[in-house]
Amino acid sequence: MEWASHWLHFAYRSTDIFNNGVADTCAELGIVVTAHTPLGAGMLTGNIKSVSDIPKGSFKSFFPRFQEEALKKNFLLVQELQKLAEKKGVTAAQLALAWVKNKGKDGKPFIVLAVGARSVERVKENFADVVLTEKELQDIKEVLEHNPVMGDRFPTAFAAHTEY
Repeated sequence: MEWASHWLHFAYRSTDIFNNGVADTCAELGIVVTAHTPLGAGMLTGNIKSVSDIPKGSFKSFFPRFQEEALKKNFLLVQELQKLAEKKGVTAAQLALAWVKNKGKDGKPFIVLAVGARSVERVKENFADVVLTEKELQDIKEVLEHNPVMGDRFPTAFAAHTEY
């Protein structure tokens, strides 16, 4: 089996590999997908609600999805996902991570989560075993369809060197 890694960046915020053939090809070739920054660099935790929540000098301030107008729009997606998470009795981060893990089932490539944490409590939260029902997966799909992510993944000059 060939072991390589493809990077899926920002969980809900960059789902293109599931629609453009990359995930299917990875599954076919036995390539493991690494979900890098699956909580959207903190966005999907709900801790970043506005530009003022981004620490001065943070790399996030350079990314189009963290610019003021995009951030306002993207936080609407986070709020909708938080409602689903509350209904299930989990955090938005747990919901997001469970969704990413679920994308690695049913003939899709195996997905490894690359999640950061600054405390033991956050590590435990991130790796709680959250199982999503078909109804919950459908609800997430509908939220994603009605709340498209605004802003490019990377600044233009950087993206030219990272896109596949």
